[in-house]
Amino acid sequence: MAFASLMFVFVVIICLVLGSVLVTGIILLISGITKVREPKYIGRALPAVLIAAGSVLIAIPVGIVIFLTVSGLISSAEMRERRSGYENVTELWRNERVSENSAAVDAMNELLSAADNGDRESFGKLFTVGFQNSESFESAINEFFEAYPAGLSECERESSGVSKNSSGEVRKGSVTYTCMMNGEWYRIKLKFCCYNENSPDEVGVEFFCIEDLEGAAADTYYGYKHLVCNIKSDSEVSARLISGMPFLFEPDPERQISAAEMIKLLRKYDSLYGLSEEIGKPNVTKKYSNSTGYDHYYELVPKEDIPLYAHICTSSEQGEILYADICSDTKSFYNVELNDEE
Repeated sequence: MAFASLMFVFVVIICLVLGSVLVTGIILLISGITKVREPKYIGRALPAVLIAAGSVLIAIPVGIVIFLTVSGLISSAEMRERRSGYENVTELWRNERVSENSAAVDAMNELLSAADNGDRESFGKLFTVGFQNSESFESAINEFFEAYPAGLSECERESSGVSKNSSGEVRKGSVTYTCMMNGEWYRIKLKFCCYNENSPDEVGVEFFCIEDLEGAAADTYYGYKHLVCNIKSDSEVSARLISGMPFLFEPDPERQISAAEMIKLLRKYDSLYGLSEEIGKPNVTKKYSNSTGYDHYYELVPKEDIPLYAHICTSSEQGEILYADICSDTKSFYNVELNDEE
């Protein structure tokens, strides 16, 4: 980061210097041309000197810019030609240094494109050599393609952002994408190593996982697996997307509570025990390992065909209500002020 900042400062300084030289040259050139027409400078050398000096000063930054532009185009063309010779993005990583961000995008594009084309050979070559040589490789590839929902390469994907785990000798990254296809929600996870100075065979895709809503909600631990396609049917498990996250869901079709009614109830009770005594248990209860509280969700009456839920955080499973908000399937709308007066 410090090196990038210094480079930026250096480029800014160079641009300011070249800009100053260009402006000075233009001023001298205009001054020389103007003086040529003045009677008192006829036959004198000053106008010619100013014109010559201005032309040289203009030519210097213009020439540098032209040189850098041509050099950049040539370098870019050479890079494209060189990279076109690589079989896949993993081979590129083994031969050139790339950023974790570009590595994630390129790997995701190639994996999904190969999967959609049914190209098992190209798909498999993107993984690390160690996984390719393992006994489970062929069966993992076959299981993945049997479950894979074709078409994901064409979907617009939202990224969680690339998490980097890099040092001087090893550069790794991970990213999670979400997307919608034919009204179904999918989560795609990718882990990769795009540089390993001492062990080039460890460069490649380390983990690739595709889950639908039901598969993601099951919160399955995949252990040491490198490749997963966890697609479940609606009959296997009931799941909902709430505030952008998948959850196992226990429906209660007889309970009909609007957002306004839920807000009144939340102001009435200070614990989940009292609330659940009146309206029943939540549709979802989730305890995260890195959180001290419990998250609960109640399904509310939809508004304009948008599904609504009440998110309630408590100090214990049935304890004090710490805060609450109203959310949809993809986002949170607003917090509920529990202490507000009616």
